[in-house]
This record gives sequence, C-alpha cells and structure tokens, in this order.
Amino acid sequence: MRVVDVLQQGIADGTHIGAQLYVSRRGAVVADLAVGRARSDVEMRTDSLMTWFSMTKAVTAVAVAQQWERGALDPDDAVMRHLPEFGAAGKERVTIRHLLTHTAGLANADGILQGTPWLESRADNLARIYAATPEYEPGTRAGYHAAAGILTQCRERIVTTGIIGAPAASADDEGPPAQMRVTQQLDRCVERIHIEMCDEAGCHLRLCSNVTVIRYVCRQH
Repeated sequence: MRVVDVLQQGIADGTHIGAQLYVSRRGAVVADLAVGRARSDVEMRTDSLMTWFSMTKAVTAVAVAQQWERGALDPDDAVMRHLPEFGAAGKERVTIRHLLTHTAGLANADGILQGTPWLESRADNLARIYAATPEYEPGTRAGYHAAAGILTQCRERIVTTGIIGAPAASADDEGPPAQMRVTQQLDRCVERIHIEMCDEAGCHLRLCSNVTVIRYVCRQH
C-alpha cells in the first residue's frame, strides 16, 4: 500500500515516530493499521491514544483571554515580562499578541521540521524555543509556529504566583504544579469538545499529535 510506504518513510526521515491509518467506505473498513511508535518506548497500536497538535490552541487562547480580562496580562506585553527566559536571542520584543497571531518569527523554533518535539522532553523542547532566534522581525510576517506551549507557560507563571511577571513558584511549594493543573484542565476541556464534536457531526475522530494521518471516519448519509 503506497500510503503505508509514505508513513514508513516519514518514520525513517524523522517526520514522525509513528502513525495510525483508518479508512472506511460506506461502513466497510478498508484499512485499520498502525506503524512505528506512539512514544519513544511504546509501540504504536490501532487503539493508541495521543494528543493532537493544535487541539489546545482554542482552549489556550481562551485561557489567555481570561487572564487579559482579569488584568493579569495584556496582549501587547512582551512575553519576557511573564517568562524572562524567553527573552533571549532577539526575542525581547516578541509579544503575546505575536504568539497568538503566529507572527513571532519562530516557525522552526521547536525543531518541528526535524521531528524533535516527540524525541525530547517538554523541558528540553521549551529550552530549545527559549534559545531560538526569530527568522524575521516579529510582527512583519505570519508563519505558523509553536505558540500554545509558551502561552501556557506564561499563564502558569501568573496562576502560580498571582503576580504579573514574577518568577515561578518553588518546586518545594505544596500542591500540584501549575503545569499539571493547567494540563489536566485542558485535557478535560478538549475531551468535552471532542465528544460534542463527534456527537454533533456523527463521526469518529482519533486525535494524534506525532503522526501525519488523522484517524477520521464520518458516516455516510
């Protein structure tokens, strides 16, 4: 099958580490298979569950808007005001608005073209973004780039400390880390959105983050 060959080639060249493929036509299953890995140490199966790139963007945008409404941040704030480590290598003028509108000039800051987001830890990938240099003057062009992770980090700092631009809380503080709380909240929101979308559209959707094919089935009407 040519599609499988393409998926296998994607694994070989680092585009992704695994993929699921599901195709049905008029209710009959044509293909249902998995290749590669779901995570670095877990084999991909047809029932493997993963996050899907971009699924948190809408929820993250709402979370940022809530902090704006509460006066904790402004879209034109420099990102480094809330996340000082971000303000390096020419990113001092990058604003929250730039991240929300994909005009920060960070198209490959997370190493997406080399497949690094799913080959390294979240902390390592954030460090990669913090050290990246904008590919062009922020605000002058649009180019899709990693944004939700940085915006979530800004929100975490605000939620954790309650002080605009303050450093993150100590790891010795009581209670679960803000990152964990925010992630759990986003997961619950996305789960509800997913269920409502499937119920409304009469379809089945497998959400995958590190694959190039989305598992999608829509009933014939």
